[in-house]
Amino acid sequence: MNYTFEILKNQELLNPMSSQIMNIGGFSGEEQTKIYGQLLTLFGEPLYITQNCENAYSYLIMATHSDGTQYVLNVYQGPSGAAIGGGFGISGIQDAAEELACCIRNAETTDFEWVGYYMDGPSKIHQKIENGKISYEETEIKDDDEYEKARKICYS
Repeated sequence: MNYTFEILKNQELLNPMSSQIMNIGGFSGEEQTKIYGQLLTLFGEPLYITQNCENAYSYLIMATHSDGTQYVLNVYQGPSGAAIGGGFGISGIQDAAEELACCIRNAETTDFEWVGYYMDGPSKIHQKIENGKISYEETEIKDDDEYEKARKICYS
């Protein structure tokens, strides 16, 4: 490994010109569930967590190269799933993001349970890891009251 990774707790350190560098893993619900469990193992709780699948969580990570160069990376779940973002056009940041993604993919998982909403369905999402077993369930929202609850969560 050429980098060490440390969680940051100050959202203001994120470059305002930040953009997506790469996705992490696949797009299946099980894969997205696994990635969040791996992030919990590596870094603990995120800066924030919501019930909106298109803005579910965010971690700020300081990547420090063995030569001392540092990059601030944002690991988040957005509309395209789990991804790594960072300063647009910064030389070397792609390598840091790729090594971080590799580190995440190789981590063990931590148990968790999360319920959220995806309004394109509209769907209710239930993700869970229990004793290392990954489960993902997506159910269509048919009830008007639950739809209104989900709409408020995702659009407020």
